[in-house]
Amino acid sequence: MAPHAAAVARSLTKRVVEQHIYPNGTVVDIVDGELYTWGLNGVDNSENLLFTNILYISLATVIGIVLFGRFFSGAAAQIRLMLCASTESSEGQSYWKTPRNSWVPFIKKHALYAPLGKKRHNTELKLSSVINVGTLPTRLQTLMLTLYLASNVCYCTLMLDWRQPTAPLVAEFRGRTGVMAVVNMIPLFLLAGRNNPLIPLLGFSFDTYNLLHRWMGRMVVIESVAHTAAWTVNKVAASGWSGVWDKVQHSPFIITGVIGTLAMIFLMMHSLSSIRHAFYETFLVCHQLVAAMAVIAIYYHIKIDQLPQMKYFIWVIFLWAFDRAVRLARIFYRNIGTAITDVTIEALPGDACRVEIACRRPWTFTPGAHLYLYLPTLSFWQSHPFSIAWCDDKVDDDFIRQDSEASEKPIVSVEPSTMKTRRKMYLIIHRKKGMTNSLYERASKAPGRKIRVKGFAEGPYGGLHNFDSYGTVVLVAGGVGITHMISYIKPLIEGINERRIATRKIVLVWTVREREQLEWIRPWMDVILAMKNRREILKILLFVTRPKTSVETVSSSSSVQLIPSRPNFDTIFENELADRVGATAVTVCGGGSISDAVRSSVRKRLDRNTIDFVEESFSW
Repeated sequence: MAPHAAAVARSLTKRVVEQHIYPNGTVVDIVDGELYTWGLNGVDNSENLLFTNILYISLATVIGIVLFGRFFSGAAAQIRLMLCASTESSEGQSYWKTPRNSWVPFIKKHALYAPLGKKRHNTELKLSSVINVGTLPTRLQTLMLTLYLASNVCYCTLMLDWRQPTAPLVAEFRGRTGVMAVVNMIPLFLLAGRNNPLIPLLGFSFDTYNLLHRWMGRMVVIESVAHTAAWTVNKVAASGWSGVWDKVQHSPFIITGVIGTLAMIFLMMHSLSSIRHAFYETFLVCHQLVAAMAVIAIYYHIKIDQLPQMKYFIWVIFLWAFDRAVRLARIFYRNIGTAITDVTIEALPGDACRVEIACRRPWTFTPGAHLYLYLPTLSFWQSHPFSIAWCDDKVDDDFIRQDSEASEKPIVSVEPSTMKTRRKMYLIIHRKKGMTNSLYERASKAPGRKIRVKGFAEGPYGGLHNFDSYGTVVLVAGGVGITHMISYIKPLIEGINERRIATRKIVLVWTVREREQLEWIRPWMDVILAMKNRREILKILLFVTRPKTSVETVSSSSSVQLIPSRPNFDTIFENELADRVGATAVTVCGGGSISDAVRSSVRKRLDRNTIDFVEESFSW
């Protein structure tokens, strides 16, 4: 029987109670049994609006609390800086060495810096050597996620009118889950953006935003599936599975809804940690394409039936478009001038590359910042985040080459006023899989183990933490995490010599597997070691966990020590904090086990020491 004939037959046996008119003029009869499978029948829009407002007010309240805390801590740091910057003696900062109350250390120890359990936070959970199932959140992150997820479950279940019959109850549930799925997509897409305004406002880490984005995404998927399932339940009750299949085949409204739901399910399933880590670059491409498909499908799903959620979904589209537009603007402005940005890649010992990015337009460098690097010849449209290890202004290679060609003589000397300089950013990229492996392989096989390609650098991002107000700064790095830490050292030493910051003592702790990995930062470390008053300011502890010979472990001086073992952070902090100056900042960037060990050692000393802890992690 033709679909139209079947519809006529059904209408003869069931009473038509309503007509649904699509925006294009199509009129569809709604029979008695299908009343709660269409439009807003049974949906309580007033309560949907109420719970939407409650959710947004709750999120705004959390943001307000964090902003207040940021303002308070920032004001305290500024006062400390003003009072301590010009102090000649270390004793002038003794007031800041120990906590002035007991409640701040308590909050730091048991909430702000506390892992979920005893110690483990960033150490990955693995089912085997190749199957990664992610990391555990901190206690504060767990509290935030629990409140967020529990509130959504409450709005979608406990707040329904359970006194009504099954069909209208299921219809109310369908409406509630559909509304909450769309409403939650606004913070979901906001947290996904690289140009999220909350990043500089709240100072949350890259890792925290990723964690919140993943869990909000899972909530949106669960609500989308529940929304679709609720419609299916009422439709099956009204006209059987044949009626469901008929709508899936012929109703644009249902077709777009099903496509959106399936896209959401795919996004959640392929975002599992084990899949994400094993096939990251494939995951990234699929995630972006399927997310775009989901947005298009949901947009038309809402538009076809002229649902009131369109006012929220417009914000979803705006946030996505705004972030993409700003990213494109950054790329074009920073990299395209008379030519495209040059990227020089040098293969180094220890499976790493040193990357020099000759910026076409000036950048403002901030210690701790990172950028996204595009190399079309190696990975067509993908970008990856890398910490900016070093920045300087050098004579433009193009200027030297052009001037030499014009005079047909090699350049011996050039007047400084006529020299053209270009700001250059430097990265260290450790060889792993995908693009980083291709990068290393191509550079290592080139003459001189160096290649030069065209690329695009997007940024800078991050650089949110300033350590100028701390008398003691402890920088801990594991492996390639040194790129994040070394960016702070030169500006700190310059600030100390100019007496414009409070810092008087810097300790760098760097753990590597093999001594050859120390070559990664040798050009920049030579500059640092030659700086004025460096010996009095900077102490470097280098730990080589897999030394090839005992000769490799000879220390060159008391200020630079090479140690053939794994670091014991309890011992390190006990020794270095004994003669600390003022308040202490401890920051770590490295593998999960190193980060967790440093966090544990810091928490043990919060009662006796004024310590602020910052963890940098680029987890995916």
